Amino acid sequence: MLKEIDDFILYCKCEKALEKSTIVIYYNELIKLYGFFLNVSSDSNSKHVLSFDVHDGDIDITAIQRKDLIEYIEFNNKKKLKTLSILNMIKIIKMFFNYSYKKGVITKNPSRTFETKRKEHHLPTVLYYDEIETLTSFKIKTYEDYKDLAIILTLYSTGCRVGELTSALLVDLNLKEGTLKILGKGRKERYVYISELAKRAIVKYLEERKRKFIKCSEYLFVTCKNNPMYYELVNRIFKIRRKQTGVLKKVTPHVLRHSFATEMLNNGVDIIHIAEFLGHKSLKSTQVYTHVAKDRLKDAYNKYHPYSSRNIHKCKKKKTHFHIKK
Repeated sequence: MLKEIDDFILYCKCEKALEKSTIVIYYNELIKLYGFFLNVSSDSNSKHVLSFDVHDGDIDITAIQRKDLIEYIEFNNKKKLKTLSILNMIKIIKMFFNYSYKKGVITKNPSRTFETKRKEHHLPTVLYYDEIETLTSFKIKTYEDYKDLAIILTLYSTGCRVGELTSALLVDLNLKEGTLKILGKGRKERYVYISELAKRAIVKYLEERKRKFIKCSEYLFVTCKNNPMYYELVNRIFKIRRKQTGVLKKVTPHVLRHSFATEMLNNGVDIIHIAEFLGHKSLKSTQVYTHVAKDRLKDAYNKYHPYSSRNIHKCKKKKTHFHIKK
């Protein structure tokens, strides 16, 4: 099974050109599955029963059956993981076995009937303009402050993914045109647009960077040690700045991507253009933001219209020109 996992990871890296962070997630999830099978087979007191034996410390992938995968899923369900985490786990397992089946490694796909669609509909968290202003209200004194502000404003103004921003090179930035060339999923290049506010923050950051480092890195955003940024560091920025500024919502870097799309939609931008800005292959990925926009409109209606369900009790206290029988 280890060889098949390595082959699948190589396929994701070379042929699908997935981001490094995604590949790491896939690999870790499959190794967890492999580890579970090893532990169960070596534990005579285990409550889980597998349909195969382990030989020479490895597992024959052709011997794995649907019920073995169900044992693993139930094992994780007992951990009380989030529904989305379970669905993502199943999705990765299904991708792995689909790949192995198409390559002829296995003749039957044990994950074929697994459902990976999320039944309940959860809308993405977004920050609105006033909340963005709060998030960026921290005092600017050090190199880290200049860098953090530039990263937050660039993510919000471009709607790009964190991986796209951290891999962007200094030569990809065109301040005069207000554009940044990034490498998206599938290694597809696209240009994103930088707002005037973000441009000013980037200029200040680059000035501080020149003062700090004799020889600058080729990457646009670097750490205080002149190394390229990565997701965990960017995520830490948001945790720290959220606490400093008192933003109540849980804020991650990806929330700004949702915020970008929602604000664009609220201001009348066509959904097709938003999909292009975000680098989405399909409009299905973009359509979730229409629900966010509709929910905000509904909240505004309920809050301000005198005959909304929230305000109708106030009208009963006043004399109206008409009444409606229930």
